[in-house]
Amino acid sequence: GRAVAAWQRGEAPAPGDRLRFASPAARLREAVWLASAGVTAMIDISDGLGGDLGHIAAASGGRVMFDLDRIPCVPGATPEEAAASGEEYELACTGPATLDAAAFERAFGVPLTRVGFVEAAGRPSVVAERRGAVVALPKGFTHFAR
Repeated sequence: GRAVAAWQRGEAPAPGDRLRFASPAARLREAVWLASAGVTAMIDISDGLGGDLGHIAAASGGRVMFDLDRIPCVPGATPEEAAASGEEYELACTGPATLDAAAFERAFGVPLTRVGFVEAAGRPSVVAERRGAVVALPKGFTHFAR
């Protein structure tokens, strides 16, 4: 994420980036609401959206298609940075098309953004698109990579 990248360059991260890294907000109430509203899968994206959607794909046996242009970004971040970052500790979920995003936002003051969909596939996978074209999947954090 942006805070870690700044530290790795020997720089101080921007205050907002540091705050998201140092004081993440656990979305526990939001997770309970989503579960009661019919979501079928949910994951904390602390390792990056692209990588954590891979866990949903593996568990569901489906292909997750997501659009980088639909990912909410903090000021100054690119969609690729947002998809690779896990510093926000937000939730990714799958659920019915009837999921009431407006009710979620009224309840929590946080938008619920549809960034993609899951489809049946020959093998589990994640496909990222940007401006209508398939792009390389942004790499998140891998715990056991060397």
